[in-house]
Amino acid sequence: MLVGEIPALREFWYPVAYDIDIDLADDPMQVRLFGEEYAVWRDGDSLAAALDMCPHRGARLSQGWAGDGCVTCPYHGWKFDADGTCVEVPQSPGLPIPARARLASVHAGERYGLVWVCVAEYPRAGIPDLQLHLSGIRLDPARCRLT
Repeated sequence: MLVGEIPALREFWYPVAYDIDIDLADDPMQVRLFGEEYAVWRDGDSLAAALDMCPHRGARLSQGWAGDGCVTCPYHGWKFDADGTCVEVPQSPGLPIPARARLASVHAGERYGLVWVCVAEYPRAGIPDLQLHLSGIRLDPARCRLT
């Protein structure tokens, strides 16, 4: 059995990137957790994440672009908000958007200069409180190690 197949482990938060990497990228960033790829992007002041696959044709969202709190698929330009709801289909302006046009969103947050993801529907707890363990330690993304 693989670690990602243990349901209880999916209910916790895991660091997947440095927040500065998301800020510098401007566009969605692909991260891997439990053997699955996720796209993470900046949603204004917060973060959003979803499986790295557009529900329309399966294109990687991490190859698209982010803006106005949404991620846009690079294939046909479908635009999704942070909750995974499709908010625009450029080829069908004015027509209703199908209900199945929705991303498989996951929980995302940032703390301690890290991007955290929880892939369960309901996290068991919040992002771990590491203040006692990290006092006086600064994470240095340039060196990818503790300094």
